[in-house]
Amino acid sequence: MAVIEDDKLLRESMVLFFRSRGCVIAGFADADSAMPAIEKDPPDIVISDYILPGADGLSLLRQVGARRPETLRILVTGHPSPDITREVEKAGIDAFILKPFSIEEMEDALRRLLQGQMTRQSIDGKTTTAKGERRHP
Repeated sequence: MAVIEDDKLLRESMVLFFRSRGCVIAGFADADSAMPAIEKDPPDIVISDYILPGADGLSLLRQVGARRPETLRILVTGHPSPDITREVEKAGIDAFILKPFSIEEMEDALRRLLQGQMTRQSIDGKTTTAKGERRHP
């Protein structure tokens, strides 16, 4: 899992919370530092703030989706607008969460996304490991 959030307190809180839940997670302050790490060791889930220094989170999530469409992508913003909502839908982002949010809201969104992913895999008649390797049941 990767979290890209320029608010240091929020980023570190999310990293600590998900690590306490047993997740392997890396935190980044901007898209420019996150993208090389994501390309080197692709995570299953990427959570990004929309407004970041340098490239914005939506652009980052588009790049991730183009390279690894199976990666779950979540955009977070404190500045919602109809334009952003349309762009999120157009980009195929899996979830759009408004700030401020509680960690429970984030955890619930992730749980729903993962359950939806498992359901889609069951319909395909296949199961997938955490790393995306396919196995037949």
